This record gives sequence, structure tokens and C-alpha cells, in this order.
Amino acid sequence: MLLNKENKWVTENGVNLQHLFPISDNRNFAPFGSAWAKVQPGEATTLHTHRVAEVFFITSGSGYFNIEGEEQSIKEGDVIYVAPDKAHTICNLDSSQEELSFLSVWWEANERIIKHLNMYLLPAYSGGE
Repeated sequence: MLLNKENKWVTENGVNLQHLFPISDNRNFAPFGSAWAKVQPGEATTLHTHRVAEVFFITSGSGYFNIEGEEQSIKEGDVIYVAPDKAHTICNLDSSQEELSFLSVWWEANERIIKHLNMYLLPAYSGGE
């Protein structure tokens, strides 16, 4: 069993986050990385890309998600999939001063997994062909 007891928050891609199980540190336990993140009202993550696939689970707040120029409103309970190498950002436009919080999980994606996600699970934000 691997248990992360650290409560260390850092800033990456313009957002405050707490790494739970970074992929580089736990390859023998789980083939993914994960982090809790908080976007303050009126702020956004830096537009960025990376070679891993990523899923965002929105746990509180509201705002919008932008993938490759396609913008979508998001709120608590939404799940967003981002394919590898797709530019994306998440923005908190909440005027009530509520943080937009989410859990992010990322992994080295292979073509079979990407095709399955694109076709069956998350067609609105697949970024696939």
C-alpha cells in the first residue's frame, strides 16, 4: 500500500495543487499521477500541453474549460477528458468568491485507451478524430 501523508501545496501551470501520487515516484504502485487543485475566483490555469492524457473531476465551484479553443462551462460533478498534446486551460469565473476545485489524474496514454475514451466515454471533450 502507498499512502501519501504530505500536505504540500505548490504552484504549477498557474494553479495551486497538491500532488497525491506523482507518476515518476510510484510506477511500481500505480501507472498514473494525480493531484488536487484549486483555482481562485477570477484566475485561470496557464494554457499548456503535455504528452500525457488527463481527466479532471470538478469537485466544487464553476467556470469554464477550454481545449484547443473550444470552450465549455463546467460545474461541480463534471468530468473532462483531455487527450495528449491538446492545449487546455481551466478558468474560475465565479463572482461569489468560491474556489474551483478539482482532482486531476494523468497517465501515459496508448492508442487503444485513447480510442476507447474518444468513442464511448467522453465524446464531447475527446479531442480525437
